[in-house]
Amino acid sequence: MQALVGNDVPVPEPIYCEDDISVLGSPYYLMSYVQGRAFSGCRLPELSPTDRRALNLSVAETLARIHRVRPDEIGLSDYGKPGNYFSRQIHRWAASLSRRKPYLTRCSPPWAHASPKSGPRTTG
Repeated sequence: MQALVGNDVPVPEPIYCEDDISVLGSPYYLMSYVQGRAFSGCRLPELSPTDRRALNLSVAETLARIHRVRPDEIGLSDYGKPGNYFSRQIHRWAASLSRRKPYLTRCSPPWAHASPKSGPRTTG
């Protein structure tokens, strides 16, 4: 989060980070308070269709802002796994699907072997 502070991505400002697990039993961090609401599900029945649309557009805009950030320009050039992002994602999706719907393991998705080339570094 610290690397994203001052960029176009809305993030709370980190205040303190503790990596020593002897303090609380696991690493933790504190961040500044950000006004807003927390939702526990994706259906959002408590919102009107207009508010739901506005929320979803805001999520999409925030994701677009994140994807405009160049990790190497904000000190995160070593973050993420190098290359093969699409291949890793397809493998992850296929494994998840086969656990939930075992009868689909004999079906190979048509896009599984047609994944695009990845760039030099990804965050997936």
